[in-house]
Amino acid sequence: MYVVLAPFTLLDDEAKNRWQIDQEVNGKDWYGRGILKYMSNLAHSVEEEMEKGYEMREVISNAMKKADTMGMSGASHGVGINVLCQIWIHGDKLRELKDERIV
Repeated sequence: MYVVLAPFTLLDDEAKNRWQIDQEVNGKDWYGRGILKYMSNLAHSVEEEMEKGYEMREVISNAMKKADTMGMSGASHGVGINVLCQIWIHGDKLRELKDERIV
């Protein structure tokens, strides 16, 4: 099944390759597609707000709620956040918030 994912900025070519593989491998079932959709929605939403001048810390909580269209479990949320920390251009900032237990 095909899922439309919101665009967001990947860190580098290695991250682009990983994201492509993640979509191919994990997009085959509803659980994997849900995590992919959550990740892309979250990153896209945060990027939109940062373009308006907000800091990630200011918008992350609302962005997570907005991105969660399926009622994500804690485990699903954790997987999505961990992957975004590795592939997203703002992954380092997200990791800092994760380490502070804000996300």
